[in-house]
Amino acid sequence: MTRGRVVLLALLLGLALLLAAGRPWLHADLTGLLAGTPSVAVPGTQAAPTVPAVALVALAAAAALSIAGRVGRVAAAVALGAGGVAASAAALAAANDPVALASAAVATRTAGVPLAAEQVTVTAWPAVAAVLGALLAVLGAVAAVAGRGWGGGRRYEPAQRAQPAQPAQSSESPERTAPDEQSGEPVDDWDALTRGEDPT
Repeated sequence: MTRGRVVLLALLLGLALLLAAGRPWLHADLTGLLAGTPSVAVPGTQAAPTVPAVALVALAAAAALSIAGRVGRVAAAVALGAGGVAASAAALAAANDPVALASAAVATRTAGVPLAAEQVTVTAWPAVAAVLGALLAVLGAVAAVAGRGWGGGRRYEPAQRAQPAQPAQSSESPERTAPDEQSGEPVDDWDALTRGEDPT
């Protein structure tokens, strides 16, 4: 899977999870306990605060996956997968124990009187959040595997400085070329003159 698709899916799932967390997860029937208020809706942000936090983590991970290098991509993928598992677990916990959550949510209104099971209704949003969390966990695993083949974010890295060209060095030593440059004659001719020979 390409980087663009993973980033897009992470953004969509994060936004969907954030939307699901803001919807009412539980309905508490307060008839007979609180006059004038027949029912109270408990949103997912209150029933499972972990879920909106994971949604924000998913959005941040999507941004990191789009620009980070290899190490950053691995960290973002791990955060995405772990966050998805945590969101699913929190949503399932809220659906499995709605009475305790609803009682805690309306405790200040009911003077701490616990609610009965028949007074609490669970909506479909906890199940939606659990599915979205599972998809995020799978996407995190896919990003960890597929991210190995993605190119590094080189456009975000400082460009390497160009190394100055080294001047070409002559194969002859300065001691041998100096006399040659002054007289224009081969060095061997100088050696012959030193020995008293006529090089011509």
